[in-house]
Amino acid sequence: MAAPRLSKMASEVLEFGEFLKVGDGDLLGKPFEWQEFQREWIRKTFQNLPGGGRPRRSFLSVGRRNGKTATVAVLVLSALIGPTRKPGSLVISASRSREQAALVYRYCVKMLTASGLLHLVKVRDAAREIEEPLTGTRYRAISADATTALGMGPSLCVVDELGAVVGPHDRLFSSLATSMGTYDDSLLAVISTQAANSSDLFSQLLDDALAGNDPATVVSLHAASCRMGS
Repeated sequence: MAAPRLSKMASEVLEFGEFLKVGDGDLLGKPFEWQEFQREWIRKTFQNLPGGGRPRRSFLSVGRRNGKTATVAVLVLSALIGPTRKPGSLVISASRSREQAALVYRYCVKMLTASGLLHLVKVRDAAREIEEPLTGTRYRAISADATTALGMGPSLCVVDELGAVVGPHDRLFSSLATSMGTYDDSLLAVISTQAANSSDLFSQLLDDALAGNDPATVVSLHAASCRMGS
């Protein structure tokens, strides 16, 4: 199947990512560089569908050490202060543990700092929340034990490491998936390593996406490791 054409939105997201700086590690302060598999995924995620609109769900399956945290941060910041921002909307990153949620949140703050953009936002560490005050757009990092996910209606939700879920059901994912209808072009994105078994939730979601049952759901599979980040 031919790769989708590069849409205006995909081009803007890619350019925004290249404007940002890496938030920590050996590449601290260096421009963020998309890996080729990430470019492919962004192209798919923000493509213009034949019937109109853009994908509503997008899955990226990657091996370990493939820059997942940085990729999540770029998507979050694009929706907070970048080309995919919707004034007054809520942006969510959802992780399996409080520690991972805090890691994603802190990386977003570090990337804003390294990029010289921290002055544009208000940071609330206790709530793991960042607000862009001019438009009221907010970002919040939550974990699987959260009770505040229900009814939040985010414009973007990026789910981290769904492959860690054992079995076909997950309360947090279900509550997020059912809360995505507030915006016509809301996006539920999942970035994760593979699940252990074919009966686990992430495996089933990938199988359904690969079957092509929903044209508004896209998927990219990538297994090889790369140099960048966590």
